[in-house]
Amino acid sequence: MKPSERMCGRFVLALFIWLGITALLLQGQAADTQTRYFTQMADGGGYITQIVLANSGSKDVTVSLDFFKSDGSPFTLTLNEATDHRFFFRIPSLGSLFLTSSGSGTQMNIGWIRVKSSGALGASMIYRRMDSSGAGDIDVSEAGITPSVPATQFFFTVDTRKNY
Repeated sequence: MKPSERMCGRFVLALFIWLGITALLLQGQAADTQTRYFTQMADGGGYITQIVLANSGSKDVTVSLDFFKSDGSPFTLTLNEATDHRFFFRIPSLGSLFLTSSGSGTQMNIGWIRVKSSGALGASMIYRRMDSSGAGDIDVSEAGITPSVPATQFFFTVDTRKNY
């Protein structure tokens, strides 16, 4: 196993632990707080987006993911081999869902994601540049989302290190 694969495995384990704790904390919140936003995602041109959704609750939840381009128009992409701009899933109690975009196409497309759920849900996203040179993939992570409203201006800090 490559060092980058071990690091990714450790990251995913830590991510699931964090998601479980987050979902437990959110269990008592009102239903109208169950809309969340990933403020940036990338697909194509060597980039993929991976999304992890976790339900640590005692009831199944239904989830919709709506993908948008930067201008707010629908963003059609392939996610886990299905192509659309809106996706629906059911996550069983104590279950999780791991989604990956195809990264197809030579041009990188960027946008944002609205996540709506019928109950408390932990969520995290990683967008990654796939490296064909053999030096290793570069992860750009946006970990954990809380109830939020869309914003038109914000600062986003990115810290890069080799293979992370």
